[in-house]
Order: sequence, then structure tokens, then C-alpha cells
Amino acid sequence: MKNLLKSNWFTIAASILSAVIIWIYVVYQINPTFETTIKNIPITYSRYSEDFDNGKLTVLSAGADTVNVKIKGRRSQLAKVTRDNISCSVNMSDVDSDGTYKLPINVSFDVSGVEVVSKDPYNVGVNVDKVVTEEKDITVETKGTPADGYVYDTIEYAADKIRLTGAKSIIKTVKKARIYVDITGKSESISGRYKIVLLDKKNNEITDERISKNISYVELKCNILKLKEVDITAELTSGETYEGKKVSVASVSPASINVLGGKNALSSIEKIKTEKIDVSFAQDKDKIKVKLEALPQNVKPEKDIETVEVTLKVE
Repeated sequence: MKNLLKSNWFTIAASILSAVIIWIYVVYQINPTFETTIKNIPITYSRYSEDFDNGKLTVLSAGADTVNVKIKGRRSQLAKVTRDNISCSVNMSDVDSDGTYKLPINVSFDVSGVEVVSKDPYNVGVNVDKVVTEEKDITVETKGTPADGYVYDTIEYAADKIRLTGAKSIIKTVKKARIYVDITGKSESISGRYKIVLLDKKNNEITDERISKNISYVELKCNILKLKEVDITAELTSGETYEGKKVSVASVSPASINVLGGKNALSSIEKIKTEKIDVSFAQDKDKIKVKLEALPQNVKPEKDIETVEVTLKVE
């Protein structure tokens, strides 16, 4: 028995038992005060003023999304506080105009005997802006060139304006609303639903999701027309003057023009006539300004032309 008491194993076992007894006594009888930090607790924003509810104000940015909270209390009570039952909120009820605010973070939990020692951050900066609505003209920009012998003519689209709503400081960065249409190698008109791209003053795309748009796409038609050069023929009321002198056409300026239209519409056009020129009193080398006859439906000159100049020859 004496040898057993003197052995090392007995000493080690007695030490462990004593330590356990002391730990149980300290934890459950003395229950000392401790501090602990709960990190990355989400911050909620609540009790917004009426101007937020009416859509007149919006939170542009907040200085923090989470907060670290140090709490103090008895060990048994601290064990009851977790990230799930601790609440960190910011009261927005006094924010009623645009500007930058420094608001306190309120911490609460349903555990008695525990107090907050510190918060990091203590306050949070909130940037508030007015909500505005603006309209922007929608413009179309084509990329590339049509097939040889064809030209891009006009764009027809269902909507020519877009309405944007959001924070004033964000909306004012939008300088253009644009649609891009690729017409490379096209020989026929193209139609489709095209995305509206918002651009800043440097033509960089703006993709901020805080901008609300009444439309995001536009149905449009890009008219691609065939180009054809057609000669102009001068039409005379007669082949001679009242005196019986023979009259002919010396020249027409311009002698031809380019016209635009669909393939079928242009296939039957070989020349364009002028209106009738009265030559009853014509003199040699007279220069007459005369209009062209009306072009067939769906055909038009590439460039606006009101009259051509016809030079007469009288023998």
C-alpha cells in the first residue's frame, strides 16, 4: 500500500482529479466574469422615414455591412449569446433629406447579465441621395457596311426615349442611351429586338443595377436598300419650234442619278424621265431647269434633287 501511494501514477491521477474539482468549483460556484468578441454581425437598417417609403430618397452607400461586438458577463450567460440572437441595427427615422449621416449602431440581445463593452465600428456612415426620373433620347449606331451595291438608309423603331429612375448622382452620369446594330455585309433590311446600352461621357457602358429603366430593349427595323445608277432622259413637247426648226437635247446635267429601293422595285427601272419641256420658242443652247417625273413607289433618289439642267440644240 505504501508503495502504491509513492508511485508516480498515483500522483498524476490525484493531480488531475484535483484540477477537475477546482475547475468545476470555479465554473459553477464562483462563475467569474469574462469578455468575448462576436465578429461579422450583419447590420440591418430599419424605421425608414416617409421620404424613403414614398420613393423620394434612397441609400446610396453605407460605410459598413457588419460589426464586431465585444460583450462582458458571467461565463454561463455569455455562452447563451450567439450571432443568431444578437441584433445590430441602424435607426433611419431621422434621415429626411439627402446628405451624409453618421448614425449609431444599436446592439440588442435577450440575455440578462451581459453588457456591451465596445463596437467596431461604433457608428456607420450613410450616404443618402434624392431619387430622380429623367428621359434620355435613344440613338442608334450602326457597325460595319452593307454588301457591295447596297446602302444603309433609315432606322424605324418603336420607342425613341427611355425613362431612368434612381439616385440623382448616378442618373447624372448617364449621357447617352444607345442601340448598336451590325449591318456588315447585309443586302436586306434587318429587324430585331435590340438592347439599350447606357453610356457615360467617355462612352463607357454603365451597368449600375440601381438604375431603374422603363424599357431595356427596343424593336427596330434597319432599312438596307439597293443602290442603282439610272440615266436621265429629257422629254420634249415636240421635235421642233413653232417656226419649224428642229430641236434636240444637247445635254442633261446631271446625266444620271443614284436611286435607292428594294431589289424588285429597281429591277424594272432603266431610265428616269424629266417633265415635258415646251420647245415652241426654244433658242439654240437654251438651258432649261426642269423637274423629274415622279419615281415609282418605294424608290427614291440617294440625294435630294429638285431639278436637272437640260441644254437644247436648235438647228
